[in-house]
Amino acid sequence: MAPLIDRFIGHHVYSLDSKGRVSIPSDFRDVLVERYDERLVLMKHYDRCLVAYPLEEWQKLDEKISALPASDPMVTRYLRSYYSSAKVCELDKQGRVLVPPALKSYAGLSRDAVIIGLSNKLEIWDSETWKKENPEEDNTAVRGAMAAYGI
Repeated sequence: MAPLIDRFIGHHVYSLDSKGRVSIPSDFRDVLVERYDERLVLMKHYDRCLVAYPLEEWQKLDEKISALPASDPMVTRYLRSYYSSAKVCELDKQGRVLVPPALKSYAGLSRDAVIIGLSNKLEIWDSETWKKENPEEDNTAVRGAMAAYGI
C-alpha cells in the first residue's frame, strides 16, 4: 500500500544498536520503497548531524555539485569536507542502516538518534545534540523569515 504522503515528514527517536545500526522509521521506509529504492547516501551535514539522501535525490545533488566551478575554493572545501564523507548504505531486512564509524563519530551518535524527515531527505541527529541545537523556544525569527517566503 502506498504511503499517504510520498515525502519524509515528522521525527522519530530510535536507539543505535551495538553494531552502529539504526532503524529507519516504517513510514520513512514506506516512502523509500514506493518512491525510491532501499538505498540511502549518508554524509556529514554542516550542523554536526548526518543527512541521508535516497539515491535518486543524491544523484540530483551530485548534478548540481558537478556544475559548480572547480576553481572556487569554497566548492573544493565543500567537496573535501562533506561530499567526500558520503557512503551508500542499504537497508537490511529489518529496515536498519549501518552508520559508518567515521560518520557516527562526526555526528556524536551514541545511544539515541533523532531521525527527522525533511521532504526529500532525512537528518540523523544525536538526541542530546538535537535538544541543544533545536530548543523549543520562541521561533519569532523563523516565523518572520518563512513569512517572507509566503509560508
